[in-house]
Amino acid sequence: MDDYLHITLTDEQDVPDALARLRVIYPNLMRLDYDNLRTREDPQITAPERAESITPLEHFSAFYQLQNNQPLTAEQAFRLLDSIDTATAIGRRDRLMISLMLFNGLRTCEAERIDIGDFAEREGQPILRIQRKGRTDKNEIVVLHPDTVVWLEEYIADRNFDSSTPLFVSHKAQCDNRLVRQTIGRIIKQRLARIGILHPKISAHSLRHTFGALMVEQGYDGTLRYEDHAHLYRDGAAATAAPSLAVDDHRRCDIEQRRQTAPMIEVQ
Repeated sequence: MDDYLHITLTDEQDVPDALARLRVIYPNLMRLDYDNLRTREDPQITAPERAESITPLEHFSAFYQLQNNQPLTAEQAFRLLDSIDTATAIGRRDRLMISLMLFNGLRTCEAERIDIGDFAEREGQPILRIQRKGRTDKNEIVVLHPDTVVWLEEYIADRNFDSSTPLFVSHKAQCDNRLVRQTIGRIIKQRLARIGILHPKISAHSLRHTFGALMVEQGYDGTLRYEDHAHLYRDGAAATAAPSLAVDDHRRCDIEQRRQTAPMIEVQ
């Protein structure tokens, strides 16, 4: 009599085609489950007991935690950034796109709407004017992370542009159009997959949740103002969105060296 198998995997990330691959070795495999942080807790998504006193960023963090039992970590975030080959325009584009989502909490639709002319300076701080979801005007301001400033300069250095030129474009020879949010989401998923993050619930929006979780850790509430961003990034490359996102000394020296040889491009 043949034995029929029920196998439980302990991997934290879903293994692609795990059932089919295991059936090559165990043809009588009938069921495959996972035992990890996400499945072990089996959280129930319910309304918070003190919803009126919880900030929006705490809601972001709590909801993401309920879905996955673990956030996208700072180590995963920097591994994602460091995995990108920036020798190409597409690589430089994707690095800048991801940094804006991680360090400023942008949604895919907000990244889609950015024009190069939306970057400027205010009180000595590099800023970006953004059009929030559901809004018609670019009337909100975020202060840019020092890494993002360098990566913006590198991305647009070889492009011909004016103030209305879309920031993120396809870089196709015959069709250099603005990237739409669906394409941006697909690009992020592909980049995550390349570093082994394949969970279906981890997506481009997870980068925004990671930003929210880090801000909660820093003690900021859900209404980050211009002054809050300026405080976060006032010290240049030495300041970051959270202590766990600190730039190491070697990387900081590299950033400063590139900044000295490539002054800020005026895009106002």
